[in-house]
Amino acid sequence: LNETYAKFFKYGMMKLWKYKKDSKAKVRGKILKSIKVRLGRLLRIATRGIEDRGLILEDSARIVLSKARDIHAQSVLNKREKELYKQDKKVIYSFHAPEVGCIGKGKLNKPYEFGNKVSIAVSGRGNFVVGVKSFHDNPYDGHTLEQSILAVKGLGIEPGKYFVDLGYRGHNHRAKSKVYLPNTRKKHLSKEEKLMQKRRSAIEPIIGHLKQYGRIGRNYLEGIIGDVINPLISA
Repeated sequence: LNETYAKFFKYGMMKLWKYKKDSKAKVRGKILKSIKVRLGRLLRIATRGIEDRGLILEDSARIVLSKARDIHAQSVLNKREKELYKQDKKVIYSFHAPEVGCIGKGKLNKPYEFGNKVSIAVSGRGNFVVGVKSFHDNPYDGHTLEQSILAVKGLGIEPGKYFVDLGYRGHNHRAKSKVYLPNTRKKHLSKEEKLMQKRRSAIEPIIGHLKQYGRIGRNYLEGIIGDVINPLISA
């Protein structure tokens, strides 16, 4: 390679972080466009050199090149084309951890999170974590309930009631045990319904403690197996 653009990519990414405010969107767009152009140019030079010289790449080098091609291909698509691209291929959000997914939170300060979903089950009294299950490919919350309940039953526990949030509407649980969703339409709740909603809300500080002190918020283990092991160790 005559030029690797290593220095340009390094300082270009630093500038993207520097101009992350909305007022600097035009400047950020120009920098991002120049990074995409140079990445495409670098891929074309590398591909041409490999084909002209008839080189046979090692498996590790071939994986790196295919990842770089996928990242460049998805970066030049518009919004509609990217939706079609997602149906055929998995979008890469991290070069070193391609299994990472994008989860929409819908919060103003944090609209997106990157990683994988983890389902946590807590006992009705005592706030003990009795079930943990990791999910990939960002499934709908309601479709994860059956596997989460199986994780709880794996400890030899079979509860009769499950309190979940509104994200589990349309769940796939068909067993005898009952699943309770919070009723937001009713103005006057009974005493039992209030207790059920409070019981469901009690899991939020436990999740916060697991994220901050249990290291479930940032996973340092590699691959999909690491994503499965990390929440088990944290809980």
